[in-house]
Amino acid sequence: LIFSRPVPDFRAPVALGGTTQVPALGATLRGRIRPAQEVRSRLRTFGPVRACFDLDRLEGQLLLRNRRPGDRFRPFGSLGTRKVSDFLIDTQVPRPLRDGIPLLLCGDTVAWVVGLRTAQPFSVTEHTRRVLDLSYEGGWVPPDRSRST
Repeated sequence: LIFSRPVPDFRAPVALGGTTQVPALGATLRGRIRPAQEVRSRLRTFGPVRACFDLDRLEGQLLLRNRRPGDRFRPFGSLGTRKVSDFLIDTQVPRPLRDGIPLLLCGDTVAWVVGLRTAQPFSVTEHTRRVLDLSYEGGWVPPDRSRST
């Protein structure tokens, strides 16, 4: 049984080194710019609501918004692009929750399906010098995949 409420369309410009409020979700996105050597070795230990991006690859305005028909992205570790809607189905996100999952966009490109997967083009590599470290609080909470149902 899933309790949900309709989520209105939302658009929130993201503050790189600060806090972005998303009232429609009751959520906050906190950003911090850090040297790559501070985070590179710990990336795999971060939970699903924290993500790091190569700051030099993020060109244009960052925006947090809900999904729209036709949204596509290239999931980290994937060779090709996928529809966000298909990705949400394949990750077994229940239909009533899908519209409440924010997407981080860099220009017109999806960089993060919050709580689920970052996009390959913005990933931190050995060449990364500066990292945008983002933490998402409130609103959408991804399911705990470690628990058995």
